[in-house]
Amino acid sequence: MLSRILIAASLIAGSAAAQATDTFNSSTNQLQIPSVQVGNTIFNNVVVQFNTGGFSVLSVGSAQPANSVAANCLALRFTPAIFNAIAVGMTLDQVDQTIGCQRSTNLGQRAQTYVSYVWVDGSGGLIIVYFDAAGSVVTPYVANTYKSGSGF
Repeated sequence: MLSRILIAASLIAGSAAAQATDTFNSSTNQLQIPSVQVGNTIFNNVVVQFNTGGFSVLSVGSAQPANSVAANCLALRFTPAIFNAIAVGMTLDQVDQTIGCQRSTNLGQRAQTYVSYVWVDGSGGLIIVYFDAAGSVVTPYVANTYKSGSGF
């Protein structure tokens, strides 16, 4: 019950920060939110029913700690602040932890002097980070370029 109250209380303030699209169905008065963070927890696929007496949380698809590394990336984690937190010298695990999800295994590039890894959020967000030739530490590959991003 407390989780429902916390989710509902943060929907108005917290869902505006999400990058994924919230959908309101005016015929059913239901708001579907792909993901919303409450404290240190991210709730996915939240459905809220609005009525004249207020609102109620109808369902929550799943929840995970905000500092965990998920298998799939959420648009909620693709923000300028998170992108700016990626720094030279970080390990791959540290970048995964910062972004909050695992890199795409079918994207990226290996060259003689660098390895690039790619994180994709499924809503158009993309982060590319360049590592040393061993793929272990964030390193600039040209001048001071060590990351790029778009869609957030």
